[in-house]
Amino acid sequence: MRKFFLIAFFFLGFLVLLSVHSDALATEAEVSVLLQNDAPDVTIPITVTVKFYRNYDKPSQQMFDQQTHTIAAPGTKFAVSVRDPSINEPYAIDWSTTCFDPPVDANFLPDISDPDVYYYEAPGQDVVCRTPNAEPSITSTFCAGFNWRLVGVGENGPNVDHFEIFRAYGATDQATIDANYWGSAPGGDTSIDFGSLAPGTYGVGISAVSPQGQWSRRSYGQFTCNPPPPTPTPTPAPTPAPTPTPPPGPTPTPPPSSINLTATPAACPGSGISLSWNRPSGETTFEVWRQVNGGGWVIPYATTTSTSYTDGSVTRGNAYGYQIYGQVTGITSDMEAPSYPVCSATPTPTPAPAPTPAPGQALLSVRSSGASAVLIGGSPICGGTTNYNCSLGSEIRTDLFANDKAGYTFVRWDGCDSSMGRGCSAIVPVGSSQTVTAVYSGGPTPAPTSTPPPPAGQADVYISNFTLSTTNPTPGQTVTATINITNRGTAPTPDNQLWVRLYRSAPTSVACRAAADNEVQIGGVLQPDRSTGNFTMTFTAPLTSSSYTARVFADARCLISESSESNNQRTAPYTVGAAASPTPPPGTPNLVVDSVSTDKSSYLPGEAMSVTMTVRNASSTNISSSFQFKLTFNGETTQPACNPVGVAFPVNGLAADQTNTQTYNTSAPATAGTYHFGALVDSSCVITESQEGTPGVTTNGDNYRNSANYTVAVGPPPPPSAPMNLTATASCVSGAPQITFSWTASSGADQYILDVNLAAWTGDVSPSPWGYATIGAPTTQFVWNSASSLAGGPPNTPTGSTTYWWRLIARNAGGDSPHVYPPNSLTPPGNSVTTPDCSLDLKARFVNNGPPQIYQANQPASLVVRVTNIGGTASAATTLGIWRTAGPVVDSGFPACTALDTGAGSGGIPGASFNPPAVGPLNLSQSTDITVSFNVGATQGTYSVNAYVIPACNQNDRWWPNNATNGTIWVGPNAIDDPPPGSGGGDDDTDGADTFPGGFTYTVSVNAWFETIGGDVGAEGGAIAVSQTPLPAGRYQSDFLAVAKVSLTNIQTKTNWKITGYTGPLVSAGGVYNYLAERFRQKAISVGSQVCNIPAGLPAGNNFYYCLGDAAFHAGNGPNGNNVFFIDGNLTIDGNLTLGTNDASTFIVQGNITVDSSVTEIDGIYIAKGTFNDNNGVTTAPQLVVKGGVYAGSVNLGRVLASGNDINPANVFNYDLKYLIGLNSLLGSPSVSWKEVAP
Repeated sequence: MRKFFLIAFFFLGFLVLLSVHSDALATEAEVSVLLQNDAPDVTIPITVTVKFYRNYDKPSQQMFDQQTHTIAAPGTKFAVSVRDPSINEPYAIDWSTTCFDPPVDANFLPDISDPDVYYYEAPGQDVVCRTPNAEPSITSTFCAGFNWRLVGVGENGPNVDHFEIFRAYGATDQATIDANYWGSAPGGDTSIDFGSLAPGTYGVGISAVSPQGQWSRRSYGQFTCNPPPPTPTPTPAPTPAPTPTPPPGPTPTPPPSSINLTATPAACPGSGISLSWNRPSGETTFEVWRQVNGGGWVIPYATTTSTSYTDGSVTRGNAYGYQIYGQVTGITSDMEAPSYPVCSATPTPTPAPAPTPAPGQALLSVRSSGASAVLIGGSPICGGTTNYNCSLGSEIRTDLFANDKAGYTFVRWDGCDSSMGRGCSAIVPVGSSQTVTAVYSGGPTPAPTSTPPPPAGQADVYISNFTLSTTNPTPGQTVTATINITNRGTAPTPDNQLWVRLYRSAPTSVACRAAADNEVQIGGVLQPDRSTGNFTMTFTAPLTSSSYTARVFADARCLISESSESNNQRTAPYTVGAAASPTPPPGTPNLVVDSVSTDKSSYLPGEAMSVTMTVRNASSTNISSSFQFKLTFNGETTQPACNPVGVAFPVNGLAADQTNTQTYNTSAPATAGTYHFGALVDSSCVITESQEGTPGVTTNGDNYRNSANYTVAVGPPPPPSAPMNLTATASCVSGAPQITFSWTASSGADQYILDVNLAAWTGDVSPSPWGYATIGAPTTQFVWNSASSLAGGPPNTPTGSTTYWWRLIARNAGGDSPHVYPPNSLTPPGNSVTTPDCSLDLKARFVNNGPPQIYQANQPASLVVRVTNIGGTASAATTLGIWRTAGPVVDSGFPACTALDTGAGSGGIPGASFNPPAVGPLNLSQSTDITVSFNVGATQGTYSVNAYVIPACNQNDRWWPNNATNGTIWVGPNAIDDPPPGSGGGDDDTDGADTFPGGFTYTVSVNAWFETIGGDVGAEGGAIAVSQTPLPAGRYQSDFLAVAKVSLTNIQTKTNWKITGYTGPLVSAGGVYNYLAERFRQKAISVGSQVCNIPAGLPAGNNFYYCLGDAAFHAGNGPNGNNVFFIDGNLTIDGNLTLGTNDASTFIVQGNITVDSSVTEIDGIYIAKGTFNDNNGVTTAPQLVVKGGVYAGSVNLGRVLASGNDINPANVFNYDLKYLIGLNSLLGSPSVSWKEVAP
């Protein structure tokens, strides 16, 4: 239930909740009203009004008021606070909202030093903000329609959008009326005219409906439409004669024309009015009828066996009329002309005026006429049980109930807004007054309040005579009833609308149109104070001996509007005894159809319905053989021939005067119209009967009877069920975004309403705006694209990379299902759907590029590049270019493609043959593998190759960087790159072989080798390898010994001495540099000179030199004499360094030694703690000859000859023993021990 919870807080002075300060004085008055919209799906405009009144005096002492207006979203709270610093006294307030009428009252406690906090919600008040603030009340009816007015309208208006109307034919109970919806009327209407209707009585109801769809309570009423003048009157239709035909059998003595009624008024109010009359001819009982001031008759007012009666319940100033009816056995006397004695006391005071409400009050006056028995129902608003006034400062809404009272009969309610039976609903707005009266008849002492006069010009038919031809018939005997009907009203009966029904056994009152044993129509009109005269009707006495009550019903079809409906039925008892003669032998049976009826008079197409049929053996002969009766629905109006089409019900025999009842359940026809059923007993014609009926002639008698007509009308069906399983799939079509919405069909849906929003839903009407589409059932899919836009909006057409929220309802003529938010939620916001970016986007990646590959000079390379369309539209044909750079670096020469780029290219490798391969068109998510082949060339080095798709930049690609194999891909809305599957990241496309961005790295190798003459080669920490094998004859890497800790690859020695896995030291611990630097560096600094730019000539002799930084030798002969150089930095040699025959130089370098690629000879011992490099990065160079030796932390021999590498070594190391002698005086002479080791 959607409610506003309203909590009022009352503050006076400095208030601390839940604490009391008895010595505090009030300094101001404050009221805060806190409101919350608890409706989960409705945003409601609301106005709050708070009013202050001094000393509880409302409204004369109103001090001020304040209004606050707001739009209350679902679940939100807001408050309005009102304060007045001048109030220092007890006060009262009321507050009201646009959805809460009447205002809520609260009085502040007189003890102003002890304020309270009030949590108030008025008992019984409807605080659903969507309900109407008024109710319709039917004020009058007519053929064919009714009038109404709005009652209980709140101070904020009625909040009524329209009215829903119900109409039932032949029924006036609420349940039947509620089951027969008719249609709606606009909110401003106050009457409805249904137009031409079939004769009969109609029950009607009406409810108000708010703009938000809530219904008020229903008001009920009824009206009667009379039939048109009939075509021949059905038999028997007696024609009243001037002299009625006397009934058969002994005729009782009729009463005299007058019983000489006299009325003597007593001193008013004294002992009342005394009545006396004659007893003309054996009357045993008398009915006293009374009328006040010409109003309706109370029938009976009193019953007595005496010939006198004193009416003690009289009031001065009123005129009273009386009628006396005497009864003899089987006879009711004629009417006595009324007498009108007037209570004569003078002066006659003016009756007290009707009570009027005080300002700001509603006044309800409750009265009863005839008996003090009115009880208030529900939660009493005011005390008392009858004859009391109820006054409130707010609207009065209450239900009253007329209780039973011994000796009295409840007749009706007067003055109610709506009534049904003994119940009365009253609604009295503030400033209005209303009087309701329960009218009773009977009792020795009627209530003093007079019955209000009936409406002018109404008939009142009364059964003035009902006698039976015999009160002791034999079983099956025909009994004749003599009947006389008198109109005691003030208007004639309508023409040809007085119908009389006779019941052979009806001990209790029967309802309008109840099936009877006989019925006649009284033709013409019956004038006031006139009677039909005696006429007769017959019935067949039951076959079972027992006591029975015959009943006659005037106006049995309830077509006449009367001042009193309580005198239309009379009864007569009789007893069926045994037949005087012996029971005759079994005779011929007689089957009849007693009744065939439907459970309702109107249906919706296909609505469930039931038909009930009763057949009877209307004879004294038992039927022992089986037979059947059929229900037909072929439109016959007369008895069909034997074996008609229909539904058969077998009966295995039927005893005399017994019945068989069957019920058939079916569905109403699918087409609107008027229909009826027929029932034919002994439909196979196998039972011989005394009366068979005549096919094509018999209508409602003997073996065949029709049901009353029933109608099939198209009414509103129930709202459809909610659609379920909502899904949305976003895609790209022709480069544009598209969303396909799908769902499971709803039962009863005629169409679906799809809403699409750019923001998350928070309720039925928020946020706004949104676009919508209407889809006719049974379609359960909607494709949203630029060709099928939405109404309303925005949005109207989908855009790329956009998130949408959506929902769906099912609709038919009966209303809407709830909103469903995907996938199956009845509460917002539901799942969203995001469109892709539908631009073109091609991506290029190498497949299985793996680790760096090594190729020989001029060897072909073949690579595979995968091109994938990860965009939203198909691509056109293009090409795949490649670019190559030296080293694994990102190429800066790629096209920087944009829509206007003019610097595009086709791709290629300088010095290598390459034709860019073609790449065909690719659809969405499609991939193609392109094989790229090229010659790696003859230049040694390491290279990186990258491919680039659309190198001509002639298509509008979304993200150019991923067109290159080493470029980043389109990261998309999730900002995640596209790593391969299983790597823990997201994958934008479907190609499972995707790799991280990168080029294809490879090395071109040319077979170069080195040669050592007169010396050894060793690698203490690793391996020695050459690519050239075999070497030319007589050429070796070492004359004596090759030693490596790890491996020797393609190494050849002259002595074939090779050691691998060697773990012993080849040089002094710590390396050659450390050994010499520790012993001689300081000596060189102490006695030598610093030389960093090594000259061609130096003084002869043995000399130390040093350089504290980098040193270089550029060109010319080497230094003279025996020299040792300690260099703390790097040594660069970019010119040939040659020494004389008697000269020797040793270079001890802390860093690296680099020999320029142009140098062809260097002499000396070269010791480096770092790396010895034989070139400076050039790929080809001439042969380098080292006359001396090389000791280094690592040796990088990258020199390659331009040609002839398979014949000549790129490096020749020629060891010279002069260095052992020439440097002895400077570095000392280490002991040398030569030992031959077996290979």
